[in-house]
This record gives sequence, structure tokens and C-alpha cells, in this order.
Amino acid sequence: MKKLTSLALLVFLIILTAIVPVHASRPTPVSGYFEITVPRVDDCEILQVHGYFDGELAECVRGAGGSSVGYFVGTAGGYEGTLVFNLVSFGHTDFGQWTILEGTRELANLRGQGVSYTDGTYDGHVHFNPRAQSGE
Repeated sequence: MKKLTSLALLVFLIILTAIVPVHASRPTPVSGYFEITVPRVDDCEILQVHGYFDGELAECVRGAGGSSVGYFVGTAGGYEGTLVFNLVSFGHTDFGQWTILEGTRELANLRGQGVSYTDGTYDGHVHFNPRAQSGE
């Protein structure tokens, strides 16, 4: 019985050491500005975004809950692709929140979150998530 317990412990330790930890890249601070280029039509508006994110964002209202989905096409930190954002509206404050939900092409692994302000600026942090590379 003692040998079986020792063998089980040895197998457990071998498996434990074989697991290679995977870490996301260090968070990168981001900032920039945006401007509405096409006012809200059919619950969507088009924004031109500049700074870390450079491209076009279609923001479409999901419902009465104050959140929207944003579909971005362009570059982020020089990498090309598309992104889908969850956007929580300004409400009665001077800011709203954004979170990257998913991306494509060179932005497939980009994740992050931040704040957009009523003065037309945004900031936050992003990182490349290695888990997305393996399809998880």
C-alpha cells in the first residue's frame, strides 16, 4: 500500500511539472479619441476612432438596458482585424465602459477593457491572450 501511494504521488508530481503555465502579455495602456460620423439610425451610429484603436466602430443598441454592442474594423496597436465590444452607456455619468469580447485576424487574441468619456476620449488597458491561440 505504501508503494502504491508513493507511485501515485510520483505520477502526480510528474504531471504537475509537465504543465507549462501560459500567461497573457503584460497589459498595455491605451488611449485615443472618437467622433460620431453618422448619427443614430435604426439603433446604430457610426464612430471614427483614433489613437490605439484606429478605424470605424458601429455602435448598436441592444435594448433598454443601457448596453450596446460595438463592431470595430481597423487596427489596434498597428495590428489589423475586427473586434466586438460590449459597451455600457454613459447613463447619468460622464463615462461609459467598454470591454473587448472577441476579435479576428491579428486581433483574435486581443482582450481588454476601459472607459469612454463624454468629451470624446477613451482609455483603458489591453493585452494579447495566448489562450485564444489554442481555440479556448
